[in-house]
Amino acid sequence: MPTNTITLDGDWLLKESAHQQGEAARLFEPGGATDDWLSTPVPGDIHPTLVGAGRLPSDLFMGTNVEQCRWTGEREWWFRRDFDVPADFVRGRSELVFEGIDLFGTVWLNGHMVGQTRNSHRAYRMDVTEAILPGQRNTLVVRVGATLQILEANPYQKYFACFNTPRVFARKAQCQFSWDWAPHLPALGIWRSVRLESFDSGRVMDVAVRARNNGQVAFHMTLDERAYRQDLDQSKTKEEAAKAVKPTGNLIVEITGPFNLPKAAKNKPIRHKITVKGQKNFCTLTVPRPRLWWPNGFGQQPLYKYRITLVRSGKTHHQVEGRFAFREVRLVEEPLGSDRLSFRFEINGT
Repeated sequence: MPTNTITLDGDWLLKESAHQQGEAARLFEPGGATDDWLSTPVPGDIHPTLVGAGRLPSDLFMGTNVEQCRWTGEREWWFRRDFDVPADFVRGRSELVFEGIDLFGTVWLNGHMVGQTRNSHRAYRMDVTEAILPGQRNTLVVRVGATLQILEANPYQKYFACFNTPRVFARKAQCQFSWDWAPHLPALGIWRSVRLESFDSGRVMDVAVRARNNGQVAFHMTLDERAYRQDLDQSKTKEEAAKAVKPTGNLIVEITGPFNLPKAAKNKPIRHKITVKGQKNFCTLTVPRPRLWWPNGFGQQPLYKYRITLVRSGKTHHQVEGRFAFREVRLVEEPLGSDRLSFRFEINGT
């Protein structure tokens, strides 16, 4: 069955607090007055909202105005969104998906802490199966910690970094802490999309595709635990349950695209089915006479599509889609005299 999804992008509420004080004030709890909270967009960053509220200069990059923004990194920022969950939305497992929080995030759903983040470059999935309230109003709260306070609490004195040393403990764009071409203005907020998902019987969590110019396409598919384990009898001990675990289901891999084939076969998908062997699964398909991807000005950029379907007991439980291209890149380093090397890229042998 397809995944049930509720997008949580849009208008949220925003409130600041002193470092480590918002939790003591119970800002994560449902209810409570929100009259003094600001409206802010998600995805987004706090600084445009503060400019609109008159809390920051209208032009942050005029003169030395950016220096008036430093205090934002010394405060906590609390985001809140109330939303309804239909009674028939919830299935076997429900997860909140944050594509990007910048940076030190703590997440509560209906007053229950469900996850934390420490890396603005990656997505996070948080299990909210026990916290979600189907058929009711739900409250999602995200605290983005005081970035500068948190970083400066680390033993940064024994390290060296240009322009700003505490930044070495931050998994975010380093240039935001000032650079030779950039001011000190660390982004803060929920900077990518947020959604709530609910699904049954596991998922295809990750797909890695390796396409070679000879037409071979290798798929590396990672399933979550529920995707490849049978439902376990909860009355068994952990040891007995572990022995009862067996892989189950099938993966169907399909490729469609601009095939370089006769008209009769041009639109026919290339398909392969494998039995799930465990959490990691692999298969290789071959595309006859593949069309190569070239940089702009050197040729076309044909893209192929893939679809991977997880099937259990004859039913579709999860499906993912993506695109790939046939392109091989090689860095060419050849001697240039006695002490130099060339540095150029070779695309598809050219």
